[in-house]
Amino acid sequence: MIQPPASWPRTLTWITLIVLVALVCSGIRPYDRLTWYLEVFPVAIAFPLLYLTARRYPLTPMLYWLIGLHSLILIVGAHYTYARVPAGFWLQELFELSRNHYDRLGHIAQGFIPAIAVIADR
Repeated sequence: MIQPPASWPRTLTWITLIVLVALVCSGIRPYDRLTWYLEVFPVAIAFPLLYLTARRYPLTPMLYWLIGLHSLILIVGAHYTYARVPAGFWLQELFELSRNHYDRLGHIAQGFIPAIAVIADR
C-alpha cells in the first residue's frame, strides 16, 4: 500500500483498510460475479479519488466514515445481491415485512451521504 503523506487524514487510511478487507472478503464466491463487479465499481473509483484529492480538498473525518459506510453497504449488497442480504432477512422477519428491504438502506445512503458531502463543502 502507498504510504500517504503526513498531511493526509489518518482516518482515510483506516477506512481504506476496513473497506479493502471487506472488498476482498466479498469477492470470495459472490452470488453473481457480474453484479459484484457492477456494485463495487463505484468503490473502486471513489477511494483512489479520495486519495488524489485528500491534500488539496480534505474532507471531515465524519464524511470519510460516511463514505466508508456507504462503501460497506455496496460491498455487502454486491456479495449477496441486495435481495439476498442476510441482515435484510433478519429485519424482514423481525418487523414482519413483505420482502427483504436491504436495498432501501442502499438508497438512503445513496441520497444522504452525497447530500452531507455537499453541505460539508460549504
